[in-house]
Amino acid sequence: MGGKHIMNQSRRRFLRSTLATTSAAFLLALILTDGLAISAENGSAIQLSEEHQVAVNRRRRIYVYHDVGAPQESFALEPQVWRDLHLKLFDRPDQQVDTIGWCFDEGNLAMHPSTVIPVADFPQIKTWWDAELDIVKFAIEETRKMDLEAFYEYRVNGSDIDFGKDTDPGERGWVLTPMKERHPDWLLPSWPTPKWNFKVPGVREFKVAILRELVQNYDFDGVDLDFSRQPPSLRTGHAWEDRDGMTEFVRAVRAMFQEVAARRGRPLLLAVRVPSNVPGCHYDGYDIETWVEQNLVDIIIPGDRSIDIDVDGFHRIIGQRNIKLIPSLDDYHATKGYRHYPIEFFRGVFSNWWHQGVDGVQTMNFHNISADFAASDPEIKSIVGPHMATAAQEQSYREIGDPQTMRFKDKMFVLQQRWGELGGDGRWDFYQHTNCQAPLPVSIPHDGLPTIQTLYIGDDLAAHAKRIQNIEVRVLLSGDDSHDIEVKVNGVSLAAPSKDADWRIFTAIARQFAVGENLISVRSAGSPQEPRQLSIEKLEVLVDYDEHGTQ
Repeated sequence: MGGKHIMNQSRRRFLRSTLATTSAAFLLALILTDGLAISAENGSAIQLSEEHQVAVNRRRRIYVYHDVGAPQESFALEPQVWRDLHLKLFDRPDQQVDTIGWCFDEGNLAMHPSTVIPVADFPQIKTWWDAELDIVKFAIEETRKMDLEAFYEYRVNGSDIDFGKDTDPGERGWVLTPMKERHPDWLLPSWPTPKWNFKVPGVREFKVAILRELVQNYDFDGVDLDFSRQPPSLRTGHAWEDRDGMTEFVRAVRAMFQEVAARRGRPLLLAVRVPSNVPGCHYDGYDIETWVEQNLVDIIIPGDRSIDIDVDGFHRIIGQRNIKLIPSLDDYHATKGYRHYPIEFFRGVFSNWWHQGVDGVQTMNFHNISADFAASDPEIKSIVGPHMATAAQEQSYREIGDPQTMRFKDKMFVLQQRWGELGGDGRWDFYQHTNCQAPLPVSIPHDGLPTIQTLYIGDDLAAHAKRIQNIEVRVLLSGDDSHDIEVKVNGVSLAAPSKDADWRIFTAIARQFAVGENLISVRSAGSPQEPRQLSIEKLEVLVDYDEHGTQ
């Protein structure tokens, strides 16, 4: 790699001492001292100041979960180049981002100076240390210069990854965290990759110590406990029975955050990233109702690859409490069949969430490196490789934070598919990531009866029919697709479809749709006595607006 952007490696290694693995005795002393607020009373609600409530109410139109762990070669760039690489996309005056959640590591190996956990051992980050630069502090400073809120994304049960350790440059090495080696009894049994068991008090105390060091050393506005990386965190098959252990962890983090906030003189917010609905939280052992009742959290971030978020269910448990609901969409570990889709898909998902009454939206694994910036320099482009933002991702930051910006723009509304685009499917062991209750694929009955599915459309299509040029109901079939199908929208039959390979494309009109839930009925048009195997893989409604029309 060329040298013009690489840090000067001749400066002294001012953080060399942090590379040594901390001794078990020192870790234990750290955990048991420093006023760790593990003993907060069960059942008692945390009292929050008026200043804290004001901080909770800050505007968060778009909250970007910004994973900067890859490409790791970017950590060797000059600071201003690194800053532009990761923040240039949000410099536009029409962007709608208010919060950046910085994710540097997996939570077990630090990308910052630490005396609690080992520091990741790969050469790129050391070039920063040679120049006496702390990348986490630098990221906060640059975020604040843009008048944006800075959160830290803490992966509660993240992988044991160390870049450059016993691997080729740029490859991921799997290195067991020393504390896991010392305490195999702290781990979930019979799990291929070692995972923490949060029923164990030592695990909870160790994790609080990691977070305490982080928030004492860095001036973040808040921290997001990311439970989606990686489930499970309690014994599979017993997670709901073990839920008190996870509640104790969240309570301890909240109490410790309140201590730190009091010392620094300003609030420190706590967000939690959880499954897409309340029963899914129960499945994975997250007693979200208790967390809400006791004021343990400020922001709930449901979902990841899910596009179906139970907004009403979360609102019911939040009630009148000042807790914000900001659902999240992952465009890499995406919902099956919809990875890196066009902007019309994003508009459909996010406009639906706004219509259901969310307080903001989060993007995750959107490639946030400006393609134009990366393309302006061959060396930069070679480093970032596939991590450049797609056109739809870039455009989304100018639209999805405000439903008015998406008004009268083309949208795609889709039924969700089960499981995910890229691995991570617990299916039996956990709920998060799986989309296990999604409606598709679904078999069309053999006996002529319909399958009836519910599709949410937040746009009032009927009220703005004059602004709409075309509506298509698209059905992707698998199996014996020589048979034709019939479709109804809210009980209204659609004319026979056109065909495009395995797709059946029906034309609809605006008046046939309701605002909110719509029933889409599909049945085989063949004889009921004729045996067939036919399934719906995808079902989409595409709305083509006249963006510049009047009504």
